[in-house]
Order: sequence, then C-alpha cells, then structure tokens
Amino acid sequence: GYLANIDANLYGPGTGPSQIVHNLVEQISGGVMWNQSFKKISEVMKPVNTSNLLVLEVGPGRVLQGLAKKIDPNLPFISLDQEGSWVEVERWLKD
Repeated sequence: GYLANIDANLYGPGTGPSQIVHNLVEQISGGVMWNQSFKKISEVMKPVNTSNLLVLEVGPGRVLQGLAKKIDPNLPFISLDQEGSWVEVERWLKD
C-alpha cells in the first residue's frame, strides 16, 4: 500500500491501477497535502512496529527529507538523490 499526498489517505495493496494513475496525475498537476501526509504516517505508525517503515525520497535534493524531519524526526528516511543511494536501502533491508 501507499499514502497519496494529494489527499493524505492510505491506499491498500488492492488499489486498482486506474486509482493509482488518477492519484499520480493529480499529484503532478495539482497541490499536495505534504504536512498532512507525514502527520498521517506518524499517526498510523505509532502503534505499529516502525522497524518495518522506511520513507524514500525519489528525485534530486533532500528538501522533502528536511520537511519530514521537522514533522517527525523519528521517521526513517533515505533520499535517493545520489548514485549509490540504493546501497543504503539494501543495508536497511538487511537489518
């Protein structure tokens, strides 16, 4: 599953392709609910084992990581902004 930052809602593993495409188009062409999305992640994950949670920032820079850390400094976050970033993800997955 995933959390769509167009509406800060969780979408389960059974979410259909048409809904995913719709959400991605809305994300690209409209505004996003960044603060609400990360507050939702924090809220949902508090009672759960957070060792299974990893937030990935895909794209250049680390702006989103900085914003997320202000909302919840405990979220595990990896930015995929440099060559070799996947090594850090692989390391995280092995732990």
